[in-house]
Amino acid sequence: MAENELINRREAEALARKASNLSFTGQYAESLALFDQAIALDAGVVRAHTGRAVTLAQSGRPAEGLASAKGALKLDPANAVAYTTLGFCLYHLGRDEEAGSAYDKALAMAPENPRVLYNYACYWALVGDERKCREFLTRAFQYVESDIVEHSKKDRDLEGYVNADWFDELHAAAKTLEEGVADFLAGSYAAALAAFERTLAINDRHVRAHVGRSLSLAQRGRADEGLAVAEETVRVNPDYVRGYSAVAVCLHRLRRRAEAQTAYERAVELAPDDHGVLYNFACFWAEVGNEEKCREYLTQALRHDDGQVVGHAPKDPDMGRYRNADWFRDLIAAAKTKRRTGRGKGPI
Repeated sequence: MAENELINRREAEALARKASNLSFTGQYAESLALFDQAIALDAGVVRAHTGRAVTLAQSGRPAEGLASAKGALKLDPANAVAYTTLGFCLYHLGRDEEAGSAYDKALAMAPENPRVLYNYACYWALVGDERKCREFLTRAFQYVESDIVEHSKKDRDLEGYVNADWFDELHAAAKTLEEGVADFLAGSYAAALAAFERTLAINDRHVRAHVGRSLSLAQRGRADEGLAVAEETVRVNPDYVRGYSAVAVCLHRLRRRAEAQTAYERAVELAPDDHGVLYNFACFWAEVGNEEKCREYLTQALRHDDGQVVGHAPKDPDMGRYRNADWFRDLIAAAKTKRRTGRGKGPI
């Protein structure tokens, strides 16, 4: 993709995100205008088509929304989220059996995709199945950040259940996990470990908490325990890329460097745009002493970062070997200049 096309793609994606936020608050006309701008800028942004489809359905125009959902699938037939959008529009057209089939197909394609799981939970809320709604929200929330959980409390599709005790428990788990992430990034690994364990006491399936616990154990000198946690996480959730990254970190702490490198390479292969995975691999190369590789992966991490890597890297002891190097300072300075508004996932 040429540089100007890449710029257009990023601008279109930013417009689509802004449009989605407007749609969520019921500002449908404004939202649709931004989705149209995004598509005019780059018609290949699937999220713009799916967001437009949902907004049209929500604003009482599900037939038009269905056309947009089909357009998204034409662009990317393997996009599981687009199938949930198709199901949403079909549901609002009263085509319940077809809607259920579309959601089922999305789940079969991406059984651990948090957006698919969340959208499926909303579907079960719409049809009034609390047990299914709870099941899929629990599965979705084990991957996401607390702001998404907070967002869900205002979601009209879920309004029938947001005051339920089980919903409050899921929300509490997400909040506790974010406390752990903040402690981890601040280098307070004992506090982070305690927070992740509190999260797991509420939701023992929380994948991000298991990964956070693994990484915290490794940082506390208990990498053998951390490795056992990470390997079990990958076994149960083989599509969760951060799990492979945690395996790699623990292997590295145990001086099993060849195995660690293989695990990192697997994680990068699965998620070449994941800034947390890329950053952890850069830290690996920093500790190994390969300046060229450290610079390469840090550059990639910052390219995909939206806030946390650029803030964390300059104070991270794992980057101690190179953080006073001119190239390191230049990368951080350039990333700060180009930084966009938004939150990052961090390394967990």
